[in-house]
Amino acid sequence: MEAVPAEVVEYVSACLGMAPVQRITYPAARTARYRHHKVIRTLLGIKPYSDAQTRLVAIRLAEEAAGVVDTRVDILNITIEELVRLGYELPAFRTLDEIAEQARAVADAALHRHIEQRLSADQRQWLDQLLETELPARRSLYQQIKRSAKKATRKHLDLVLDQLKWLESLPDNDTLLDSVPATKLKHLANGVGPRRG
Repeated sequence: MEAVPAEVVEYVSACLGMAPVQRITYPAARTARYRHHKVIRTLLGIKPYSDAQTRLVAIRLAEEAAGVVDTRVDILNITIEELVRLGYELPAFRTLDEIAEQARAVADAALHRHIEQRLSADQRQWLDQLLETELPARRSLYQQIKRSAKKATRKHLDLVLDQLKWLESLPDNDTLLDSVPATKLKHLANGVGPRRG
């Protein structure tokens, strides 16, 4: 406690309505720390984090966030903001990080299940055909879909237009994603682009 700057001591003393003292003594008893935590929480109106009750609140908040945003960091930030807004003490960062990761996994699985349940037999067959290859080309329809454009020449422009025409002729599967939030769609679309290098 000797490392506490005098300005901080004066400020805290003023907030507590006490005369500033240069030396702060802290009881050596182990229980004093927990009593002080309780008093500080009460003074600030903060609900303590308990594994039983608050963890369930944090999980619910993280799962709600994961239904709208896609990255663990976003889920984590929303969960922290909501816990603070609701007046809860924050648990250890690792606990929140694990909750956010689990919520993301649950949301991803639910999204995949939702889309899978909406697939018709024709759509399933078409998706299966994306991965089939034919000799001698050994190229699948999936590879053709993700093919990126080449240099901007007249010949390549014709190839790009042919590719675009072919892509537009593919079955329309937009209805599968009707109920997916725009933020999740954007994140999914960013992860689908052609790979460079």
